[in-house]
Amino acid sequence: MLRRQEHDVVMKMAVGGAYEIIGAKEKEFLLSIGLKPNDYVVDVGCGSGRLSTALRDTPSLRYLGTDVVPDLIEYAVTKCARPDWKFRVVQSLTIPERDSQADMIVFFSVFTHLTPRECFDYLCEANRVVKPNGQIVVSFLDRTEPYCRSVAGNWIFATAARICGRGVKNTLLNQDDLRQWGIRLGLEYRFNGIEAFGQAVCVYRKPLQRFA
Repeated sequence: MLRRQEHDVVMKMAVGGAYEIIGAKEKEFLLSIGLKPNDYVVDVGCGSGRLSTALRDTPSLRYLGTDVVPDLIEYAVTKCARPDWKFRVVQSLTIPERDSQADMIVFFSVFTHLTPRECFDYLCEANRVVKPNGQIVVSFLDRTEPYCRSVAGNWIFATAARICGRGVKNTLLNQDDLRQWGIRLGLEYRFNGIEAFGQAVCVYRKPLQRFA
């Protein structure tokens, strides 16, 4: 029994701790921007299932969670207990889904541990998978925010990132970086300040296709 409890602690700390609290706040944010009960959500960097556990009581919701760490995926599958949902281990900046399928793609605490070039490449992949009028949610450490700068300089977070295979550092980004990426891809965008889960957010929307 003790071993099981210790395993739970390790899996929850692997995504930064405050597992249930942060998961609930992420869910609340997604609902605030229009998440619907029958949507299809792709959760990139799902980790040990913090968001999927928060969302699991939405019966008609469709879900795909991806991560680079097999142990985290295995825990998320067990913790979430939704046999109709999909979880996949990925080895590159890819989303294992066909074009124009997802209503919402979320990157919570993913761009925080990638290089700017990797961030843009992943955003390109998300743009491929999201439906027209769908949304791509990116949380990031905003260089202009003192709180984000303090998090980026915290060696504990950096060490946890290395252990989880999520990169070797915490990455600070400028809003202009994300703005330019959106412009290059033809995405609408808007910025939120620091959200309740501790990071700034950019929400991209893929415009509806226009026909001549």
